Amino acid sequence: MSPCKLSARTGTGRIAYDFVHAAFGEAAKLSPYNAIGVADSLIDLLLLPLREAGTTLDSSGPVAMYVRAQVFIREHLRDPDLSIDQISAALGCTKRYLHMLFSDRGMTVSDYIWQARLQNCRQELEAQGGKTITDVAFSWGFSSSSHFSRVFRKYFGIVPSSIHKAQHGSLSPDLP
Repeated sequence: MSPCKLSARTGTGRIAYDFVHAAFGEAAKLSPYNAIGVADSLIDLLLLPLREAGTTLDSSGPVAMYVRAQVFIREHLRDPDLSIDQISAALGCTKRYLHMLFSDRGMTVSDYIWQARLQNCRQELEAQGGKTITDVAFSWGFSSSSHFSRVFRKYFGIVPSSIHKAQHGSLSPDLP
């Protein structure tokens, strides 16, 4: 990526600037899972002024392609049909190259998608007690509530219903 100067006085640059300061001020008070969500949001926010400024990125380089893949995935996370075929077609790269970009970082494309979906589901369950577990799971691309519960428990070490119950009562979820 080429360096560029961005204004922190107006527009998305100002929003990103304020968010960075607030995030660092509150970071110690966040749960590890919420911290990951805040970090992901921060990355998305920091990319906004770069897109707005029309900054030209080396779109052929592996780092730029990995960032583009992450952005595309985040924008389509709620699509239950999100697949490596769809991602590689949208980015104009081969599936093999996409697999290599993620494997160089210790994960598969599929792992990245499921982890991002699970993080968003957990954040939504913690923040919004009004939705059912199934509604949350389906809204983030899961097509089976039993599969969602199984992978949620495997990833977080707790069942989604413990978070959901905590939102509807005075119980606190058992964290790993």
